[in-house]
Amino acid sequence: MSALADTMAPVHRLLRGELAAEQLAELFQVPASRALIYQSSARAHLDEVLAKNYASLRSVLGPALWQRICDGYFAEQPPSDFELNACVRALPGYLEQLRARGEPGIEAFHAELAELEWLEFSVYVSRSGEAAPTARTTLNPTLEILQTRFPVARFLDEWRAWEAGELESAPAPPLNEAPEVVFVFRHPASEEYAFARADPELLFAFKVLYDGLDPAAAAQAAGVETAAVERALDRALRLGLAVSDHHHQHQGGSP
Repeated sequence: MSALADTMAPVHRLLRGELAAEQLAELFQVPASRALIYQSSARAHLDEVLAKNYASLRSVLGPALWQRICDGYFAEQPPSDFELNACVRALPGYLEQLRARGEPGIEAFHAELAELEWLEFSVYVSRSGEAAPTARTTLNPTLEILQTRFPVARFLDEWRAWEAGELESAPAPPLNEAPEVVFVFRHPASEEYAFARADPELLFAFKVLYDGLDPAAAAQAAGVETAAVERALDRALRLGLAVSDHHHQHQGGSP
């Protein structure tokens, strides 16, 4: 076992509540007050990161259930990475475990909502989108694709609209399966994360760009007018699903 592992093992036990701060202090020959400060400070930072990365999920679940999930998550999966965000990436899988165990209040939908929120964070911090744009229209290099069993993206759109005061009532969590394909990416103009629910037109644009076809070739292959291909690509550019060095000309307008 490495020296780091030897050090982290008792720290993990402290964060899980299996080791008292006084015991850790004695083990490392430090004042108990320092161990207590570390314990409370570390947990506060972890709670903050968890709440930041899964803000909508936290709001949906409510404070009592959210706190119970936080306590259980850090007890079963204590931090193993010095980068705090990495310490909370396993929450979607943990929620699925809770659902499988029959934890009250946890549905399969919640795990997928967490997965979408984590993917938003991932594309936001992704460095793959820093490649130089080209004159050719291409897929956004930060693009990730998520397939869900529940209409999570539709719900998240509505939930955030309700929180912003754009809807009068909160949407009900979807408990019936209605599969979605979701494009998640960092918008090339705003540099903020974004997602778009895949529909036939966007799926068509994705295939054209993925296959590297020009509009005329794509139109011939699909048996449609070239103008239909260009409309699909233009919409993909406006949304940020696609990029080019002329993408500023395609911004604005409705999706």
